[in-house]
Amino acid sequence: MQKNNPNPDGLTLISTVEEAADTKSFFFRHPATGKIRFKPGQFINIGVQIDGKPHYRSYSISSLPEDELMQLTIKRVEGGLVSNWMIDQLKVGESVSMHGVAGAFNIIDQPPAEHIVFISAGCGVTPVMSMAKYILSHKETGVKSIQFIHCARDRENIIYQDEILSLEKNHPDFHAFFYLSAATEDQVASPYRAGRLNGAFLHSHLKDIVNNSSVYLCGPMEFMDMVKEGLMEIHFDLACLFHEDFTFNCEVLPGLAAFSVQETVENGHGGNTYKVTAPDFDFDGEAQEGEILLDVLQNGGVPIIGACRVGLCGACKCRVKSGDVKLTTDPVASGILTQADREEGYTLACVSLVIDDVQISLK
Repeated sequence: MQKNNPNPDGLTLISTVEEAADTKSFFFRHPATGKIRFKPGQFINIGVQIDGKPHYRSYSISSLPEDELMQLTIKRVEGGLVSNWMIDQLKVGESVSMHGVAGAFNIIDQPPAEHIVFISAGCGVTPVMSMAKYILSHKETGVKSIQFIHCARDRENIIYQDEILSLEKNHPDFHAFFYLSAATEDQVASPYRAGRLNGAFLHSHLKDIVNNSSVYLCGPMEFMDMVKEGLMEIHFDLACLFHEDFTFNCEVLPGLAAFSVQETVENGHGGNTYKVTAPDFDFDGEAQEGEILLDVLQNGGVPIIGACRVGLCGACKCRVKSGDVKLTTDPVASGILTQADREEGYTLACVSLVIDDVQISLK
């Protein structure tokens, strides 16, 4: 197995910490060129070599921009190639490559109201942890109170449990709540609560601040849908709800984008062959109608990064200089691209289907 040797232009692993069951934090030294600039809540695209092949993923940064080391917290998932490899194989002193920071879900671009409610589940806690620490260390934001609500199966699966409790102890305006789905009332005491977060519990947290609060939400899609419905029931202004789909940060499994091709074929397409070119890299190839543009480019040796593969990280942003593609999701609605980007021909290769002869530029 090829090692990820120290690289002055990459992130070098300095230490690790076991955070919870099957979850580990990695503390990386910034590159020799200086600290990486990011906004609390954003994620970084990284690359590793596994059996001689490059693989890329996106992970939220849970440290602060001013911290000496960059912290990434990764949870083991069934079938997760990169996440599980990092937990089992990446050694102190080795490096991972960097491929940009992105993410519209952050505390700078989505400034808070006087009262903040952070709501997370599972590994969705990582970006909101960075946000919470930022608010607590920057009093000029004017935030008066923070409720930090995290949902897990049991106490053994609470990521950052000790750190969150320490923040509550040292900051009187910070209040932690842990909802444990596998616990019963006789097994828990404050700040732990038995059962799943629901609309009634949300009302108890927001009833006194509903008109002057911001909610930052991160977790699995079903969980976020439940929280959104609960907020609507108590007439919370959804313009003050900011959220992130955290599927890609936990580990995107191969084949998640395959529905796009299948959908196109079932609708009677897929019979034509088109030319795909990337002159900057001397690539001149072919693609079947409905084939994912990212796959075509990567298979042709074009150095385009496919981190999330579901149109949420922006790593595979490229420009369609001629021809057209079919998008399976709207990157403008998700905040990854702007309308100006789209008008200039930019797209996300991982959610673009080839339906025409296209010329691609990564610039």
